[in-house]
Amino acid sequence: MTRNELSVRVAVPGSREAVYRFAEPVVRVGRSDACHLSICHEAVPRELCRAWVEEGGGSVRVEERPGLRNPLMKGKRPVRGGVAGPVLHLSIGPVSLVFEPADPIHRPASSAKPGLRRAAFAGLALATVACAVLLASDRLDRTPLSGPVDTLPATPFASPTRTSCPDVGECVVEARLSASRARELLSRPGATPGTGVAATRLLRDAATKLALAGASDATDVATQADDLERRTLAAYRREVLALERALERGDEPAKGAAARNLIEFLGAGDDPARTFLSSLARAAGPVRKEKRP
Repeated sequence: MTRNELSVRVAVPGSREAVYRFAEPVVRVGRSDACHLSICHEAVPRELCRAWVEEGGGSVRVEERPGLRNPLMKGKRPVRGGVAGPVLHLSIGPVSLVFEPADPIHRPASSAKPGLRRAAFAGLALATVACAVLLASDRLDRTPLSGPVDTLPATPFASPTRTSCPDVGECVVEARLSASRARELLSRPGATPGTGVAATRLLRDAATKLALAGASDATDVATQADDLERRTLAAYRREVLALERALERGDEPAKGAAARNLIEFLGAGDDPARTFLSSLARAAGPVRKEKRP
């Protein structure tokens, strides 16, 4: 899967518009210096939103931070449950933001290296108001940052492993078995979130082996893998947002449901993300099965 860079244009009254490009899978925007893009203005909450370029590079998705007191706006309407499009014109108070896929050929943009924080945005800070004062007053939004939710990976797909094809005939047989297995998994009733992840990996492995073997169906299988990965990644990100909103509301059943689904996406493990999810799932108690008449 190719990495798509995100371009963010920000305009604050009294300052020149600034353009920044990010290569992170998900870019966090807000006033806190813990954000990838830190905007030093009192209208901007500590964490405002998260944004990413959707697979294929044709559109951008922005998910607002749950519980914002000063809402993120699209025109005259507050953003609720996220918004997507090829170019997104949003605002928060007098601050305007434009999110779109970066175009390194036609669109000049200053480079924002991964991990670069408030220093990258220093040129946009208001000359008359110190950012430290704004952070201390924190009048508009006292919502804490995501905390443990930030330990969750940006994608449920691990880094791909290198595949070799010493025997072309055997490689093609293995690839088509993997593709067949993926389709069989997807055809089963009652598929879980983990089904999409497992099937995507099988299709991706099959596409790689078929391409190495020079098989004619390599492109078709790769397209199937791309489509499934895009849909699975979108479902994973929706579940992360559902968990954030459940944490914001203190909704224990919703926390448990989202945590269990995310565990399905990520699989077993003992890293901080899975430990956090497991603790939420246990605290919510066992899943209640509805009685059918």
